[in-house]
Amino acid sequence: VRDATAGGGMGGGYASERTVENVWIVDEQKVVKSKDGTEVVSNTQVSTNLDEFFPIGSLVTVWKGLPNERTATVVAVSTFRHQRLQSHHTHFLN
Repeated sequence: VRDATAGGGMGGGYASERTVENVWIVDEQKVVKSKDGTEVVSNTQVSTNLDEFFPIGSLVTVWKGLPNERTATVVAVSTFRHQRLQSHHTHFLN
């Protein structure tokens, strides 16, 4: 993951690459709303524990080292919280 960073008047950038363990990756097309309210297609969803969060605009590489490895941008994030079930974030990638 390369987290998107704010850059003030000079535009944003990306933090150094970091590895995130224990993720759930699903390659499935879903229509989601981006931060500006437009509908976009997410081709991959990456779920993480609540202590991991990728800001919108971050670059995420999935299936690292495999033939289907690719890097995509986070276009939306959802959060699931529950008292008994595993709480998590789902990061929607384009």
